[in-house]
Amino acid sequence: MFRDEAKAPRAWLSGDGLAPASSRASVWATGVSAADAALLAEGRRAGDAWRFPASAADRLARLDPRETFLIEFHFRDGSVARASFEAGDFAAGRAFMAMGAL
Repeated sequence: MFRDEAKAPRAWLSGDGLAPASSRASVWATGVSAADAALLAEGRRAGDAWRFPASAADRLARLDPRETFLIEFHFRDGSVARASFEAGDFAAGRAFMAMGAL
């Protein structure tokens, strides 16, 4: 979930950082698969890789770097795990990936 530019054109930087519910956009994952071993945290043997549409990445890149966005993982048992980030974290990660193999 992140600020929807069409509903709230200016950056949202107050409160807990996440734009009000009425100003948010959400994007569902397009798929999930077993994560490549290179993506796993140390000591982990298995994990999931969630895929999102490229348009979601483009929308996150347009946010103010200080804005918060939230990823929610909805599991089959009804539980939800949440991870919040700042848009600047995403932009830095995207730039790192664009560097290619070093």
